[in-house]
Amino acid sequence: MSWSGGYENQFGTQNTWPDGTTITGRNANQGNNATVRRTMLRELSPGMPNTVLVGVVITKQSVRSFPSKKNIGTENFLMSFTLRDTPTEFINATCWGNERHIRELSNTFKIGDIIEVQNPHVQSKPPGELADKYGPWTPLGVEINISETRSTVVHYSGWDFANFNSIQHIPVKESNDYYTLADVITNGQNLHGQHINLLALVREMGIPKDLVTKTGRQTKRCEIKLLDETCPLFTLMFWDEENIEYAQTWNVKDTVIFAADVRVSFDDFRKTMIATVDSKTIFTVNPDTREAHSLYTYGKTYNFEEENLNEGSSAGKDPELANITDVYTIQQVKNKFATKSEFNIAPEYGIIYALISSMNIDAGISTAVSVKCSQCKFRIDRATGGCKNRECPASVTGDVTTLMSYDVLLSVSDHTGTYHNCRLSGSVAEMMFGYPIFQPHFDNQKPILRILSCNLADPYEAVKYIQ
Repeated sequence: MSWSGGYENQFGTQNTWPDGTTITGRNANQGNNATVRRTMLRELSPGMPNTVLVGVVITKQSVRSFPSKKNIGTENFLMSFTLRDTPTEFINATCWGNERHIRELSNTFKIGDIIEVQNPHVQSKPPGELADKYGPWTPLGVEINISETRSTVVHYSGWDFANFNSIQHIPVKESNDYYTLADVITNGQNLHGQHINLLALVREMGIPKDLVTKTGRQTKRCEIKLLDETCPLFTLMFWDEENIEYAQTWNVKDTVIFAADVRVSFDDFRKTMIATVDSKTIFTVNPDTREAHSLYTYGKTYNFEEENLNEGSSAGKDPELANITDVYTIQQVKNKFATKSEFNIAPEYGIIYALISSMNIDAGISTAVSVKCSQCKFRIDRATGGCKNRECPASVTGDVTTLMSYDVLLSVSDHTGTYHNCRLSGSVAEMMFGYPIFQPHFDNQKPILRILSCNLADPYEAVKYIQ
């Protein structure tokens, strides 16, 4: 693991080479012989001319296009990145030009490279929330535009690389300003749709997948698994090629990331919270902080071989039936569900002595059989025929193949009441009906009782719990 060795208060402020000569840059408008002093980001002001900026690229988005308002039928192309030259100063930059220029420029540098930007147009950030709506939050009140005709971007060839490399291990937010993964899962209802910070160890690296959307646009998708001291398995989703490429350089079980401003949301397919990387996200790899060092040490002692995992929970797989001993009445189960929300659904297990009071399989095929996506096993939207799991590749490409499986709704009753939303599935349904079925996943906003076993009760044993 590559940790930095601490840092000083000043980075990238050198204006001279070690021998005392002035560091120069070429201004695109003034010719190759014009010398310009390097400008620190904190010195920038709107309209400031003839500037040369040097910094490390801390985030970068893929090339995008949009219809031109001036030339109907054509498209404008742009590419955005964030430049940082000290631990506390970084700004957003947008490059504009024709498709060939922007794609060639995008291919010349990547996240983590140190670059020199010559003669950008400096302007004030938009007011209010618009300033950081489509890009990362930045502490300065300016941003820069890099035009095809006036500006240049090249790799930096100066001598002070070590200073810029050190910056990359300093988070852009306070080192203790983050949620644990368990916090995200527990507080899902309050955090759903928000941007937050995470500190986690990279546990597993998914394989990037090429997808084509329904509109014909090519895109990529990749997911990685994270862990920390509070949760062994948590999903982080990527949809941008630049960030996917950057993530592929991380070493599994050996890389700690500080993810600033990832979007967290409740995933209907997994029935838990996940995080998604978007245009606001900035990663700091192997942060040089006490918290990150502690997590790295934890990861080195973590036993990856002996665990059984349910995503979004520290709990293992369903326990053996012999180990389930807690007995509940229907009313006690209802009381438990009343204290939970759809964002906080850690499983609990128990025994209910009850009657199957309703199991209507004659009302229609939709009451006993579900149609699911063959790729993710999630339900198909009967109205559109598409996969309802927005993270499934089939929902992006529109290429959906289906399968059918048993999905029986029944009611159970005891002396305290009736619970109507019970699902009979898996090996239990197979045992009762005598036909093999597929293990389903359910999209239902009501709490569900999932039956692990169904047998005739010993009357004498049952009597003890219904008096």
